[in-house]
Amino acid sequence: MAGKIRLYGASIGHGSFCRVAAGVKGALSDLGQLAGFVPVDAYDEDLAYPGHDADTAVFVGPPNRVGLMTGIGWH
Repeated sequence: MAGKIRLYGASIGHGSFCRVAAGVKGALSDLGQLAGFVPVDAYDEDLAYPGHDADTAVFVGPPNRVGLMTGIGWH
């Protein structure tokens, strides 16, 4: 999956972070560039999320969760 983009974003509810993350996720998917999605507000450390080896990470969510990008990915 290297070379694509892993998206970290909010997924619960209908707030601005969730709506923007859903839009970015859809656009990346349509472009064939979505390596994986990590729900920062529903992260489960027992699950494996695709895209950990993506060259690029994009974050759309509350600033206090941005550490997930470097904590669980190789970006």
